[in-house]
Amino acid sequence: MDQLLRYILLHCYRFIRNSINFWLIREENYLDNNNDLHQLAKDGNVAAVERLLVEDNENINELDTNGMAALHYAAARGHVEIVRTLLTQNNLDINVKTPITHITPLHYAATHGHVEIIKLLLATRNVIADTQDQNGNTALHYAVVLDHVEAVKLLIGMHNLVNNSGMHAIHCAAEHGSVATLQYMLEHCADIDIDLPDNQGNTAIHSCCRHFKKDTLASALQILAEYNANIDLQNFTGETALHILAGNGNVNGIKLLVKQCNANINLRDNHGNTVMHFAAKNGHTDVVRFFLDCNFDINAQNDFEETSLMVCKNNDLGLKIAELFISHIVTSKHCNKDNCTEQSCIEQSEKFEVNQAFIDRNEALAKRATDMWTIKNTYVNNYNLYNLYYLSNNISYMQMKYANYDVVENCYMYCAQTIPTIAKRVQDNIKYARLMPSIIENADKMAGFQYLPNEIRYKIFSYLGLRELEALQLLADDLNSSNVSSLQFNNEVDLNTQPIGVGNESSV
Repeated sequence: MDQLLRYILLHCYRFIRNSINFWLIREENYLDNNNDLHQLAKDGNVAAVERLLVEDNENINELDTNGMAALHYAAARGHVEIVRTLLTQNNLDINVKTPITHITPLHYAATHGHVEIIKLLLATRNVIADTQDQNGNTALHYAVVLDHVEAVKLLIGMHNLVNNSGMHAIHCAAEHGSVATLQYMLEHCADIDIDLPDNQGNTAIHSCCRHFKKDTLASALQILAEYNANIDLQNFTGETALHILAGNGNVNGIKLLVKQCNANINLRDNHGNTVMHFAAKNGHTDVVRFFLDCNFDINAQNDFEETSLMVCKNNDLGLKIAELFISHIVTSKHCNKDNCTEQSCIEQSEKFEVNQAFIDRNEALAKRATDMWTIKNTYVNNYNLYNLYYLSNNISYMQMKYANYDVVENCYMYCAQTIPTIAKRVQDNIKYARLMPSIIENADKMAGFQYLPNEIRYKIFSYLGLRELEALQLLADDLNSSNVSSLQFNNEVDLNTQPIGVGNESSV
């Protein structure tokens, strides 16, 4: 399903990007009844055009059956000398429009990035540089959409009109992933309002996320953030950039906004929907996992009193996400279920009441919850919960085979108590499965460690490599008896080398 969605989005993007050229291609390539001037302009035959204009230039503005004049063809094909020759004729209409699409020769030149022709047209006294087509797009819009930076430089000084959707040039650049143009406009045009909304209240950051192009999204977002775009602005329906990315399933874009731009993950749209509602409803498991790692409150209800669990669709993806939510609930309540009477423990358990009631009413979900509690209550095989519901996409079967959950817990508890001067290095190396002898020196500190939350154990577990897991399995008895110094993990890796990147991208 994810691949199908990506396929559909890719082709939708291509359709949008090429929509500007649709009528151009149609008008240029269909068989028509061109007069000689149309054909000569299309072919770029300068001498023949000059001879024909000497004999008769009365038809210089005549439109063929496709609604195009000779100047349209010359500008579209990049025939500079033909354009120059036509411009010498006093009766030339330089702003001639196609009858349906209202496209001028300047639109054509901007579409194809023909810089010399743009210069010639702009230097003409009668040119109307901000002429709009049937959709309200100027030549600048055309150049921006197709990322013709040199053309943009020539046209940027013209009136920055909006099209029929209220989109300025900066919206178009962000929407179509025109990174070079976006960078130029923000760097050289001080009067551009980066947070200017269109007719739907969408700013450039919204446009960038809604019509993302995979290979340019990160660059476009970074440029917008660099020039202080307001990441958390909401459009007229209350959606932020994160809502849009969550609905599209773009987890990399979400990570960039959250980790690098400190985007607010708790904002809601006009119906009270959180980013988790958007991700769950659209079946994006990777996005749900990321927000769970951010300790997102899955109990938040929208205006219809629905939690994220309740909006999951009744299909395979919806069930998979529901299982993630149930596992999160079971994990969160496990430490507090029996012997904890502190107020914080009680609140931790009670906050899941709405979701728990929903689970209890659904036979299939209730069965899964029961199975998870059975696994959770079986001490020796606690790690199987993560095998089934967390790590299937992130860690191999062999890693599961050699895992011992208790050993992982004890190992992390020991490392977490290492002296503060190397605490950060310990954290980084645990994260990337570097359990080094040089950081395991104080065996006497093993006694009295506090209980490690399951969420943290999961993260540590998911980052362990095969060799580390084998070592933990073989040395379980030594570790549990506090003989930590006997551990030998990955000795050849230096602490200061680059991370090996085992597991996902979550941090401990």
